[in-house]
Amino acid sequence: MIKLSSFLYLLLSQILCLDQWQCTCEQLMTEFDCMTQQKNRFKLGEIDQSSICFWYQEKCQNLMNFLSDVSCTSLSNQECSFISETLFTINPVCAWYYKSDGGQCTKFTRCQDYKYSSELIAEVECSNIGCNRIKNQCSFDYRGRQEQYCSEIGDQKICDITFLKDKLTICKWNTSTKKCGGFNFEQCSDLTTEYNCDLANTFCRWKDQLCVERACADKESEYKSGSQICVSFYSLTTKQYVQCVENKSGDCIESDPESLLPYQCNYFSRLTYLWNTTTSSCTPCLYVGHSDLIKVVVIVLFVISL
Repeated sequence: MIKLSSFLYLLLSQILCLDQWQCTCEQLMTEFDCMTQQKNRFKLGEIDQSSICFWYQEKCQNLMNFLSDVSCTSLSNQECSFISETLFTINPVCAWYYKSDGGQCTKFTRCQDYKYSSELIAEVECSNIGCNRIKNQCSFDYRGRQEQYCSEIGDQKICDITFLKDKLTICKWNTSTKKCGGFNFEQCSDLTTEYNCDLANTFCRWKDQLCVERACADKESEYKSGSQICVSFYSLTTKQYVQCVENKSGDCIESDPESLLPYQCNYFSRLTYLWNTTTSSCTPCLYVGHSDLIKVVVIVLFVISL
């Protein structure tokens, strides 16, 4: 018999087409998951994520949120650069903002808030805080700290290699307008070229001259080491993550994620499940949009009352 938790998850996913995102630091309930989160992101190639977790006062916290009250304005140029470029290269707390009076260290907000007097200064300063630029203004946050759109990319080479995973959008440079635009798709079959299919390899694989949805058997090369590993993936057809594990024969097969052990749960689910200390089980990290919250509550109450 299917577990109640699995049934509820399946029901909600099918009715509301919920997106399942990687777990946030605050959701993680064990010190092991918390302390290995960043290491696992790096191993999976998720190096643009800004979620740096640390275990403090018996709970997992996001380092950037914890340090959000740093008084950037009291720092000199050298101190500001040290904090943003050396200590927090993934997500700088502070950023130096050049102005006519010499500039000031400010709390980092978003790329689009930084505009400079010349393209030369913008090129350097935008790069220092992990942003692309369009003329004199910073744009497109490479590190994923804010919303990203193809139109914010000002460089043709960068545009043509960018895939916005959360938006299912492949960026493409328009040679007529000299601007970066986006191509949206819903299924892998919508992608008709091998190049576009390869860009969307989180979901798709190019096989027999067609772009098809990936399967567990499609292993991935681990970041840096290059070894073939078994990883889970998000199905565009079912709107759910498919859990993949390696069996004793070395084959990658579909599995029930709730059967994973504590030290396997977060990593082998591609950071989309966590070890729940309350239920002693591997459970999904779900994101539900605010507009769907009332629907979810009603459905859950209805199911429980059956």
